[in-house]
Amino acid sequence: MQVARENLDATIQQLLTYTPNPLPQNPDHLACDPALTPISFYDFHVDDQLSLKRVALLPSLTTNLAKIVDRAMDKIKADGVTLPTGGSHVLLRTPTNIKHVDDGKAVSEVYKSTIANYINPIASMLLLHPHAPWWTSSLEFGRCVLSHTRYPRNYSLHENAGLSFRVDPDDKSSLPAQAAWDSMEKSRRELLEKAGELFPQLAVFHFYSEGDAQSERGLRDIDKYFSQPFNPRSHTSAPGCTPAKIERPVPPDAINTAWGDLIASLNSGRRRSSRIPARERNGCKSGTRWIKVTLPHASPHFKKDDPQDFSKSMLLHAWARAVEVDATFIVINCANHERIGYRHRESQTLFISEILGVPKCADPSYTKLHLGLYLSVIEDTLERTRHLIEKEYLLARQPSVAPEESPKTLKRKRGDEDVSTSTLRKRPRTRAASARECAHRLDARKVLDEIDDEMEGRRLALLRVQYLHYNSFAPSSCWKNDRPNSRLKKTDKVCSPKDYFVVTLTSALCDGSTGHAHRATLELLGRDGKPRTYSNIVVKLATEPKAITRLRNEYKVYEHLKASDVKGIPRVFGIYSDHEVKATILVMSEVGEALWQRPLLKSGAIQVSPEEREGFINVLKSIHTAGVRHRDVRIMNMAVKDDGSVGIFDFDMADIFASEASREREMAHLLDLLDGKELPWEPQRTLGTPDNSRPYDANDAFEYVEVEGVIYEETVLVRTQPRS
Repeated sequence: MQVARENLDATIQQLLTYTPNPLPQNPDHLACDPALTPISFYDFHVDDQLSLKRVALLPSLTTNLAKIVDRAMDKIKADGVTLPTGGSHVLLRTPTNIKHVDDGKAVSEVYKSTIANYINPIASMLLLHPHAPWWTSSLEFGRCVLSHTRYPRNYSLHENAGLSFRVDPDDKSSLPAQAAWDSMEKSRRELLEKAGELFPQLAVFHFYSEGDAQSERGLRDIDKYFSQPFNPRSHTSAPGCTPAKIERPVPPDAINTAWGDLIASLNSGRRRSSRIPARERNGCKSGTRWIKVTLPHASPHFKKDDPQDFSKSMLLHAWARAVEVDATFIVINCANHERIGYRHRESQTLFISEILGVPKCADPSYTKLHLGLYLSVIEDTLERTRHLIEKEYLLARQPSVAPEESPKTLKRKRGDEDVSTSTLRKRPRTRAASARECAHRLDARKVLDEIDDEMEGRRLALLRVQYLHYNSFAPSSCWKNDRPNSRLKKTDKVCSPKDYFVVTLTSALCDGSTGHAHRATLELLGRDGKPRTYSNIVVKLATEPKAITRLRNEYKVYEHLKASDVKGIPRVFGIYSDHEVKATILVMSEVGEALWQRPLLKSGAIQVSPEEREGFINVLKSIHTAGVRHRDVRIMNMAVKDDGSVGIFDFDMADIFASEASREREMAHLLDLLDGKELPWEPQRTLGTPDNSRPYDANDAFEYVEVEGVIYEETVLVRTQPRS
C-alpha cells in the first residue's frame, strides 16, 4: 500500500518519532555464554600508530546527529525536491510482537527489523539519490565478515552485522533500483562505487544480550576512562623485543564533521608522522635484542568479575574492529542501553556519547538519532573516499623510476583445459633430482632437530603479531604448560635470553574449531651465543575454553605419535599459555600446501599423483599402527611439501585409544577420498560412530555449530584414555 502524496511528510515525521519498546529477555533462557575478557587476544596487538590512546566524552554527539537529520530535510525542501510516493510502503511500520531475545544475535535481528530496514531507504533518498522515481535503498544492514570471529549460538556478543553500500558493478542484483541508480550523476555513481570498494563495512555495530549484567556494567563503567590515559598494552617488560619499524600511513579523517564540535578543531589538515617516538621505543632499534625479560606476577591482568576490566575489553575490541575495516563510527548496544562513538584517527581518540536508554529516547527519538548516524556515516565515507581518490591521483602523476634489474618472467596461466583428463605436470624424475630431494629432506630434518635441541629447557615464548594492522608494541608472554605444575608463581619472574624464544605471527592461514592457524618465524639465542631465526613455523592459537581443550588434546596426540616414531606429521615444539589472558598456542613445523588449495577435477575429486596417494596411505597406516584414529581426514588436513613428501595434520579430535574397526573404516574413507569415490566436500558418512564399543550416542559425540549462517554437525568427543 502506497502513501498518499498529502500524507507523505506526516508519515516520514511519524516514522522519525518512533522509539522501540524495552526488549525483554527469555525467562526460560537466562544463561547466555559470557563474552570473556579480553574479547579478542588480537586486540592487544594493534599497531601502536593505530591503537586507542584516549577516550573522551562528547555530550553533544546525539544532539548533533539529530541536527544532521533536520539539515538534510531542510535541504531537500530548499532544493525543491519532491520525494516520490512510489515504493513508499517501506515507510509504513509493520507491527511487531517481540516476546523476548536470547542472545546478542537476536538483539541485532530486532534492531534490523525495527530500525535499520526503515532508516536505510530514508538515508539513501536524502543523500544519495533524492531524484529517484520511487523509494529504494543503497544501504544494507546485514551480515559482515571479520577476521578471527566466533560464530556460536547463544553468545552474549554479536559483531557479524554491519552497514554497507549495496553497490557492486559486477553484480547487478546488488545495485539499488536501476531507475534510482540512473537518477544519480555519473560522478556520484563512480564515487559510490569506489566507496563500496574501499569500505565494505561502513560502521562497527556490537550487540550484547539483554539481561547480561556484565556487559551493562561494562557499558556504564566506560566513564572511568575519561580522566585517564588508555593503555591497551601487555604488562610484559621486554625492552629488547621492539615492534617492527613500519612506515604505516595513517588513514585520513573526514575534515568537515558536522557531528562533533570538539573533533573539528583537531583536524588541522596536517598528518602526524607515522614514526614511533624514540621514547616509546625504549631507545632500542627495531628488532630483537637478547636481554633479560621481566614477567608480571601470575594473577591475570583481566578478571572476569571486574566490570572495569570488561569495559576496557569492550572498548579495545570495538576500536580494533574499527581499525580493521577503517570505520569511523562505533555503536555498542546492550539491547536497552547504548553508546555511540566516533573514532578520530589523528589523535587516536574515541569520542563517545553518554549512555542512552534506548526505550527512553524522546528528544530526539531513537529512530531519528540513528538516521542522523546513518547520514553521518555516508558523509564521512564519501569524504574520505574523495580524499583517497585525490591521493591516488597525485601519486599517479609522480614520475616513476624504473628499476635497473631485469624484468621478472611472468608465470604462464594454465589454460581452460579439461582437468578431468589431465595429470599433475611433473618432469620425469632423474637420479640427480631424486638425490636433491633426498638431500633437501635431510637438511629440513636437521633444521627441525636443531630447533628441538635449542628449545629444550626454554619455558617462555614471547609472542608477537606482525601483519595487516597488527604490530605488537609489547609481546605476550606464554609460559610452557606441558606439565601440571608448570604454572608461574604469584611473583615477578626474570628470564634470561636462554630461557625464552620469540615467535612472530606473520600471516593468517585459516580459522577453525580449534582456534586460528598462523605462519610464523621463530627467533632464539643459541647455546653458542649466536642468534638464530627459523621460518616455516606454524602457530595455532586458541582463546575459547573448548578450543583450548582441543588444542591440549592435539598436543598429547602429537607427543604420543612422536614417541611412536610416526613420520608424515608436523614436528611439535611445545604448548604454551598466555601469561596475562586466557590463550594457548601450539608451536609446530609447517607441513606444506594443503590439498584444498589445488583445483578439483571436473568430477569433484582431488588431484593426487600415484606417489602422493601411496604416501598418504603409508602415513595413515603408521598413525593407525600407533593406535590413533584421526577422526577428521579430509583435504583441509592433508598437505604436500615442495619435495613431494606428504603429511597429515590437525589431530585436535583424534582418539589415542581407537578401536581397530574404527581405524579400518577411516582407512576405507581415505581410499575413497583419494580414488574419487567420495567427494572432498561431502559430509563424512563412512567414519561410523566415535567408538564401536557401544551404540552411537549423539549427545556426547556431536554438537551443532553455526558458521557463516550455516549449521554444521561437528564432532567434539575427545578422549585420552580407553573407555571402561
